[in-house]
Amino acid sequence: MDTTHLDDIISRLMNVINSFPENIIVTKDEIMQLCDVFQEEVSKDETLMELKAPINVIGDLHGQFTDLIRFLKAVNYTEEKFLFLGDFVDRGCHSIEVLCLVYALKARYPQQFFIIRGNHECEEINRVFGFYDECIRRYDESVWKRFNATFAYLPILALINKKILCVHGGISPDLKLLSQIQTISRPLQIPCGGMVCDLLWSDPGSMFGWKPNTVRGMSHYYGEDVCIEFMERNELELICRGHEVVDGYQFKFNQKLVTLFSSPVYCNALNNSGAMMVVADDLTCSFVILKVDK
Repeated sequence: MDTTHLDDIISRLMNVINSFPENIIVTKDEIMQLCDVFQEEVSKDETLMELKAPINVIGDLHGQFTDLIRFLKAVNYTEEKFLFLGDFVDRGCHSIEVLCLVYALKARYPQQFFIIRGNHECEEINRVFGFYDECIRRYDESVWKRFNATFAYLPILALINKKILCVHGGISPDLKLLSQIQTISRPLQIPCGGMVCDLLWSDPGSMFGWKPNTVRGMSHYYGEDVCIEFMERNELELICRGHEVVDGYQFKFNQKLVTLFSSPVYCNALNNSGAMMVVADDLTCSFVILKVDK
């Protein structure tokens, strides 16, 4: 798929603002080609990506496609860098368009767009929470399977200027040094426990140490004490993560950890804002806030 074709797909998708056309925007054949070129490009990125500021960070999107477009258009998306924290699919109605646009942008601008994996980029999860049904209804099972095959190649962590760690869920009791991440090979299936599972599933808690995450039924809660200890050991200034519904963004642990959520009016049920974090050259963080009526 050449750059002209990628530009055409990006243009078609970026022109969807308030309503979707009756006909499909991206054909099945184009999806399969997009998955091929995306997989080739994302495989070149390290499992722990080392990125440089300035960069824009986007959290969970969950199929809310027009919100993705609004974030991209809030800045010069063809020239600036972006990092996505995963959870592109499920819950919302347009997971396919979210993936197609992110994949096309990564293929077209591989040194500007970077992606880490969320817990919903997993067959066992997205079969249940909407993505499978969307693919079957609009295309067929082969589209769902091809997208899931690409998820296995997604990086797990990103480190901005060696100081801001970006992850979908959080830390793990099995992760002491970031150098451990480089031992993880891809393609990768998400296990039901252990370090990789924790990175995608864990949540900050209000207790000390670690405790089982009984709400999710997976992974752990981590307290401020073990989080700060991990950050000091790895010389970090901030952890940026997604995974939880908050009103745009929420700081915890004396502003050492921020949860970023980019799906406003989530599931057409909540009254939350969505946010994109803008990291400047000097690592100053500001936020683009998006709240829309749905």
